[in-house]
Amino acid sequence: YANGLNAERVKQQQAEIDAVNARMDNFRILKSIECDILGDGTLDFPDEVLATFDLVIASIHSKFGMTRDEATRRLIRAMENPYVTVLGHPTGRLLLAREGYAIDHHAVIDAAAELGVCIEINANPRRLDLDWRFLKYAKEKRVQIAISPDAHRIEGYDDVRYGVGIARKGWLEKDDVLNTRTAEEVLAFARKRRQ
Repeated sequence: YANGLNAERVKQQQAEIDAVNARMDNFRILKSIECDILGDGTLDFPDEVLATFDLVIASIHSKFGMTRDEATRRLIRAMENPYVTVLGHPTGRLLLAREGYAIDHHAVIDAAAELGVCIEINANPRRLDLDWRFLKYAKEKRVQIAISPDAHRIEGYDDVRYGVGIARKGWLEKDDVLNTRTAEEVLAFARKRRQ
């Protein structure tokens, strides 16, 4: 999908990140990836590759023609992988272009709570997914939310404001949002899943 990385390109990219981090005293680039959730709920990289990342975001990018139960099981199976930190754009919707696939939002949020997985608000104005109507339930279940601009270029970072608006509409506060934390706190959240 989208000319994604293979295992060799992952090694190359991570070596470049290590080199930059070695030169920087007051800044750190985290090693992260958005990987695909395959049709059966497994991920498109093996665990030994996923283990090399600080953070793993798992998202569906294909095979949208699922029943509600199939889509729900697919997302939950992906979250069961101990390397998954964040479930990305859980319904795959593209506003004014593609309806999201039907899922049991409560079951997905319950699984995220049980497994310690964060759920993304994709702040791209074409997505705005997770929908604000499910944020109160996520908050009640103490599921952390990540606000991501889904930026594919520098200008895309401005889109985070739309995600903040969605979070506010869903009554989220700073403590409910993973990426309001320090880098060490975010890394501790990710490591907790891997124990």
